[in-house]
Amino acid sequence: MPDQPALGQTREHAEVLRRLHTEPGLVVLVNVWDVASPQALAAVPSCQVVATASAASAHGYPDGERIPVELMLAAVGRTATATDLPTTADLESGYGDVATTIRRAVALGVAGANLEDALRPLPDAVRMVEQAVRAAATEGVPLVLNARTDRYLQPQGQPPAALLTDALQRGQAFLDAGANCVFVGRVARGVPADRRAALLVPQDGQCPVRPAQVGPHRGQDGARGDLPSGGQRPRQEGRGSVADAYGTKWPKAAGKIARDLAELLAFYDYPAEHWIHLRTTNPIESTFATVRHRTKLTRGPGSKAAGLAMAFKLIEAAQAGWRAVNAPHLVALVRAGAVFHAGQLVERPDEQHHNQPNPAAEKSVPAAA
Repeated sequence: MPDQPALGQTREHAEVLRRLHTEPGLVVLVNVWDVASPQALAAVPSCQVVATASAASAHGYPDGERIPVELMLAAVGRTATATDLPTTADLESGYGDVATTIRRAVALGVAGANLEDALRPLPDAVRMVEQAVRAAATEGVPLVLNARTDRYLQPQGQPPAALLTDALQRGQAFLDAGANCVFVGRVARGVPADRRAALLVPQDGQCPVRPAQVGPHRGQDGARGDLPSGGQRPRQEGRGSVADAYGTKWPKAAGKIARDLAELLAFYDYPAEHWIHLRTTNPIESTFATVRHRTKLTRGPGSKAAGLAMAFKLIEAAQAGWRAVNAPHLVALVRAGAVFHAGQLVERPDEQHHNQPNPAAEKSVPAAA
């Protein structure tokens, strides 16, 4: 186990994290899998919080509490002590003993935690949240608890209306039990566009969602201040939503975000290794730009045959400078229809998140978001 920080420092970090959740604007949490990553992030002026991603994935274990709890806590502790920034940890469902896991995480310097209900019966799930809150209070640390419901991760054949009702009921129950914010996993895929707003901010709580940078040019500067760039797959936690902030002045732009949310988030349904390639505006245009520019210079190819020959030779010469796609072995999986979630391969997409090995995990991203 790593050296344990002073409890006073952990308390200060938790108070900072709690303040960031209640102040106007968003707090951005970037997932990290190792110690080097938070140390690099700490050098970024805008980085205020570090969030541990799934320790299981980082150590080659499937998700769903398959990693030994000692190994998970050791990884979390090393991340928490790697910088002077507050750290919030993915503690899955508490590893069979929520109170003990919370107390041990707090002792290692964790200021916030993500706790999943694994779709347990609601009274049991609420009891887990209450145990986590009490355990942190016993240590004298105002832990920021993000309670996640897997209602949409495990739909179990329920109709959309029933899923929405249950998700709202669970979220409000978790807030009433002391959670600081609620996350509804995979809501973008499971809720019709006209009903998503119901899940953004249940009552006075906070609900993580993922952002989209769209809107009129006049409002983009302000929106960019609220929303992070989309290339890093960040997590955010905060109050309000883009619709709340910009819907009155720019209803069409805010409506587009809600209407096209699934398309806007499709970026994350491809391997994370390929995200950098998806940033190009148009891969077809990029390939043939050299040909187009040459034909403009020559005022046309002269004939169809000459044009085809010119295009072939120019592309043949250009390809010498092309580099291979990252992780080329994943291309075959994408073409075969393999399922990726948040950039990670879902090995058994037909089996449920906690009942079967599944390395994909929807992580917290509160609301503008």
